[in-house]
Amino acid sequence: LPLYQLIGGYRDKIMAYATGPTYQTPEEYVAEAQRAAAQGFRAYKLHPYGEAELDIECCRQVRQALGQEFILMSDPVGAYDFEDAMRVGRALEKLDYFWFEEPLHDYDIHNYVRLTEALDIPIAGVEWAAGRHHLAAEYIVRGAVDIVRSDVSWKGGITGYLKTAHLCEAFGLNCEIHLGVHSLLNLANLHAACGVRNCRFLELTVEIDNFAMSPAMVLDADGMVRVPQAPGLGVDLDWELLEKNTVKVI
Repeated sequence: LPLYQLIGGYRDKIMAYATGPTYQTPEEYVAEAQRAAAQGFRAYKLHPYGEAELDIECCRQVRQALGQEFILMSDPVGAYDFEDAMRVGRALEKLDYFWFEEPLHDYDIHNYVRLTEALDIPIAGVEWAAGRHHLAAEYIVRGAVDIVRSDVSWKGGITGYLKTAHLCEAFGLNCEIHLGVHSLLNLANLHAACGVRNCRFLELTVEIDNFAMSPAMVLDADGMVRVPQAPGLGVDLDWELLEKNTVKVI
């Protein structure tokens, strides 16, 4: 059986959103978001620079360029203090952004609680924090996030992701999966996300990484990615290409 069926088999496809690097101008974010839309994505996440007013302007121009129907998120990767997080969060609410991710450092649970209570936009977090599902439990019971972030890359593999996702489900929260570090981990993320009910998106780069695997992950006409139906991860590997690109350390 394909892996996603073994771990729950909730769906066989999921919406993907495009994610990219940090830029320094609104125009660069607009250009990448438009490139994502041209590739077939219907959602895009910015990683803003970390300066509140500049970040608001970047988010505003991307919304203006992509229109109201396009799903947008913002992830400043812990760049703000509480006051700037509030300012940016209020602006994102007016711009109808889907979520506000990692606005504060992971250790600042107290201010995460304050922020989550004060803002209407969902706050996503716990992506970089150590402790896997154990620390996620602390955030959940304290009301420090509305959405928990996890994945198979550094949160304990597929089993670790499932533990966190099931914990979140018990509290009525989504466990949104974040980008893996290479093509096979993104594929494992796809299976994990399709195995549970409380994950809405798969995070991918604008140019989808399909290195050394076949069939490739591709977007359908609705911006969805279908999970392979062959056993296990469901792909074949190009071992010759892998060997050619392997760095041997002596």
